[in-house]
Amino acid sequence: MKALFSLIVPVLLMAVVFVACKKNNDDAIPAVTTTTYTAALTPAGSRTATSTTITSGTGTSATVVSVSATGTGNFQGVVNSTNPTQMSYTLTYSGLATPVTGAYINSGTSATASGPQAITLTGIPTSTTATSGTATGTATLPTGVVTNLTSNNSQSYVIITTQRFPNGAIGGTITRQ
Repeated sequence: MKALFSLIVPVLLMAVVFVACKKNNDDAIPAVTTTTYTAALTPAGSRTATSTTITSGTGTSATVVSVSATGTGNFQGVVNSTNPTQMSYTLTYSGLATPVTGAYINSGTSATASGPQAITLTGIPTSTTATSGTATGTATLPTGVVTNLTSNNSQSYVIITTQRFPNGAIGGTITRQ
């Protein structure tokens, strides 16, 4: 009996070790995926800048000058599946009439709308002469923007503001690729 027991114990022990070391595909690390979002930036619809000149003296006179926005740009953002609230982005722009004052991702249905500002894009050259440039950075996406982007419902857009067009000179709706 002792001999039989001494044979069974090692066999059972090897079976336990074999079962415990069996590869379990449920524990596999999921593949990392990326999602790319883009926007083509064009003059923001019918935005115009108006300047008024007032002369001194006994009366005033005003000269209204209406100027349409100019310029183009491109936005590309990449979101990694392991951290869906972080977006790495590249923003390029050129041909603006006046220097850039900022760039933003806004919520809204159109790049011509004035939706609420959701994200300030950093790294934008804002010198007194920056009418073209490239910016790269990483932005933390609020829940509402993540929802808009992942549902691909065109509810977020990129907008670049300038000295003459503080509400946006060029902009474009962000779409998932």
